[in-house]
Amino acid sequence: MAAREAAVVPAREEGVSGVQGTPKPAPCKDLPELRLALIGSLRGDRGILASGIEKSLPWEWAAESGGKLLIPVRDTLTAELLKKEYPLIRQILGELWDKPLDIEVVVSPDSAGDGDKEPELPPQVAMVQRMFRGTVVKISSMESKDAN
Repeated sequence: MAAREAAVVPAREEGVSGVQGTPKPAPCKDLPELRLALIGSLRGDRGILASGIEKSLPWEWAAESGGKLLIPVRDTLTAELLKKEYPLIRQILGELWDKPLDIEVVVSPDSAGDGDKEPELPPQVAMVQRMFRGTVVKISSMESKDAN
């Protein structure tokens, strides 16, 4: 009878994830690799969520919070999307990192983009931009043309 019970309960294969029998990936070694693996695992079924994670800034460990993984994003829309899907992200990250991770999504401006700030538009150009809801493609040097 014991042999019959053993046949009824399928043996759990080593190296197989509990999620729909998909092969369990090897644990990631660093945060960039973990980020790319998460994007890859979400891309098929959850494309918008994968896109939101793809738009995130470089991940880092929060020193003061006891090893919490910080996922910084540029805008609140992306932050809300990631916070809404927190349980799924945490589950997949736990499988990829090979241990449960505590994560926090934070909105932070891109510090690398501070040097590329757009120059101040003349009031006439700003008015036309607002009226027609347009964008400025190229700003040429107005001062040098006005001086001539």
